[in-house]
Amino acid sequence: MTISFSGLASGLDTSSWVESLVALKQAKIDTLEEEKETVLLSKETLDNIKSFFNSFRSVIEKVTDAQFGIASMDLFAQNLATSANLDVLTATATTEAEEATYNVLVDQLATNSAANSNYCYLTTIVQTTTATSDSKLINVGVKAGKIGVTVNGIERGIEITENDTIQTFIDKLKEIGVEASYNEKTGVFSIDIDAGAINDIDGTGIVDALHLQGVNEGYTSNSLNTSKTDTIYSAATVDTLMSELGAKEGVITIHANDADYQVTLTSTTTLGDFIADLKSHNIDVTLDSTGILTITDAKITDEGTTDILDALGLDLDIYSNTQVSGDLSHKATITQTTTAT
Repeated sequence: MTISFSGLASGLDTSSWVESLVALKQAKIDTLEEEKETVLLSKETLDNIKSFFNSFRSVIEKVTDAQFGIASMDLFAQNLATSANLDVLTATATTEAEEATYNVLVDQLATNSAANSNYCYLTTIVQTTTATSDSKLINVGVKAGKIGVTVNGIERGIEITENDTIQTFIDKLKEIGVEASYNEKTGVFSIDIDAGAINDIDGTGIVDALHLQGVNEGYTSNSLNTSKTDTIYSAATVDTLMSELGAKEGVITIHANDADYQVTLTSTTTLGDFIADLKSHNIDVTLDSTGILTITDAKITDEGTTDILDALGLDLDIYSNTQVSGDLSHKATITQTTTAT
């Protein structure tokens, strides 16, 4: 058996070796301890920043909530929901909603929707009243501009403005020595000058507008009239012609009850005739007192040359076979002619 004593017999300083090895290990531990202190300090700094941010956020939330007058409102907690196709689906999210993506599958489209129109047809009625001395010349057809009036062989200029009335025109004539008068009862305008003495320099159209004709060394007009126009809208009825609504002659094709039907429009076809024709094919169609035409569960697949879709303002909803017009109406424009005074 062999017995060895490390360092005892050899004379080696094993104690120093042990101390050196221990010191080397301790140096590594000291380095790790320093790194640990650095990490802990960084964590403490981050915790302080987080605490400061949370306090700042709380203050801002109170400010924004107060601005909107809603104590429970938290703008920072709001969630946003978006849709890839807003024409098909819209979405909103509460503050408790979790982040996620959803796919929506449409198995069947809705039916029996409606399309609206704002189209109408127009009728004009004219009322005429006699002009007065205060009637503006532009209202009887005179344009602004310069005319020349020959007095005693000398042409004098008169400037006509848009604000000139029959009376101010008479006053301007008198300023250059021309006698003129206007009878408000008969609407007759007279100027005491030679025939052909008016030179319409700027094309005001005054001779034609005032209907002046040379009579016995002077100008005398016919009765001067002014026009006033009023517009009245009336709802379309079954007696309203389709042509008055803008529809043209032709043949349209309507799909209903799993079949195609053809309807012919002529210049004498009324809205009532059109409705009766549709009903003869068992198509549900109504016209109410406000002029709204409703065609239920039917689709105009071919309007031909009639332009009926535009005329009635029918737009087929992509989710429906039902078409509804706007309040079809006609406009009556009343023009009243009054003798100038």
